[in-house]
Amino acid sequence: MDAAVGRRAVAAGAVGNVIEWYDFAVFGASATLLAAVLTAGGERGLTSVFAVFALSFVIRPLGAVLIGTRADRTGRRGPLVATLLLMTLATAGIGVLPPWAAIGTAATVLVLVLRAVQGFSAGGELVVSITYLVEHAPRHRRGLRGGLHLATMACGFAAGMGVVAVLQRGLGLETMVEWGWRLPFLLALPLGAVGLYLRWRTEETPDFRAQVTVARSRLSPLVEVVGGHGDTVAAGFLLAAAMASTFNLWFVYLPSRLVSDGRYELATVLAGALAGLITMALSAVLCGHLSDRWGRRPLLLAGATAVVALWLVAPPRVAEGSLATLILADIAMGAALGAFVLQSALADRLPPRIRTSGMAVSFGLASALVGGTAPLVASLLTDATYVAVYALVWALSASVVAARWSGTSCVSEPEGRAGGPTSASSDAVSLADG
Repeated sequence: MDAAVGRRAVAAGAVGNVIEWYDFAVFGASATLLAAVLTAGGERGLTSVFAVFALSFVIRPLGAVLIGTRADRTGRRGPLVATLLLMTLATAGIGVLPPWAAIGTAATVLVLVLRAVQGFSAGGELVVSITYLVEHAPRHRRGLRGGLHLATMACGFAAGMGVVAVLQRGLGLETMVEWGWRLPFLLALPLGAVGLYLRWRTEETPDFRAQVTVARSRLSPLVEVVGGHGDTVAAGFLLAAAMASTFNLWFVYLPSRLVSDGRYELATVLAGALAGLITMALSAVLCGHLSDRWGRRPLLLAGATAVVALWLVAPPRVAEGSLATLILADIAMGAALGAFVLQSALADRLPPRIRTSGMAVSFGLASALVGGTAPLVASLLTDATYVAVYALVWALSASVVAARWSGTSCVSEPEGRAGGPTSASSDAVSLADG
């Protein structure tokens, strides 16, 4: 593959992913502001915002499955452009909504509709961008490329939270409630234009182009995924559920809960979350690289075990109100989540003809059904102990799956022969080859 083509592919996948998840994160970072502006307000207002956050994930599996199967049939590039365009328009749309004081319940309904469009787009973006980035990498660097995908997600979330935190600190809470809350959403327009330009100039992945030259199965990709790769999909679902629930509970629900309880200011908790997300991005790249050398299983197990330990010890200490403890806990959780090298682990075990569909059924569904509803579940549980127990159930399940994960040994290539494995100590290589 030409080096320039590879660089454009990485830029299109990575930069576009940052922008897509910036748009998605701004909503969570602005939860307390949206509760004040676009709902009736009060404690019920925050619950309403988290309900919108959760209900938008109902549409997200539909986006993952429909866009994922289309990417397996027609290619990865077109869906990548479409998902970013949808996300950009929906995010900017939220930024121009009239407040509750002007149109009442209609404000909340319109937020729900636009958030549903975001959810549909994010579902497709998640699974297609993973496949796109991994398939544009040599096989001995697919762990690193999968780590880059996770890192760009973290960077996008960090950017969304960072923009809200900086504006809140600079403009003050009163101005943010009056009009400043709109700015992070409207920023989606110029950012989206950059991402669309990059994605429009990129090319189809080598793996998909190779599939076009062979006879294609008459089976629906979803039928083949469930019938032929059910064990992989089920294991991937549990790992993704633990990762997504912890991510959304720790970096979306917890900041809003701490602010709502009066323990910290919004800018403070967002700064702590920002530190954790940056750590997650760095950890994801490092752990992805290590998984290419050591295999996927040790990193998956280390990440799941660390998440279990942190849910056991961190929440009570964070609730005490110490800023240093909050930041350290955020950093530790970010490092642990970065070890979930699930993107490359699943890509190893799914053939190209159904790779995106398999990502949709496992990673996509778990991120939506478990991760997306986690903040709402937590807001209904209210008690911090119950929230931690809920998170622990998924994290412990992931630990069991990670300990039994097979087919994750690294694949090496000789110099001067990019894309061709010389050894395979597991069945992952044959699966990845399709």
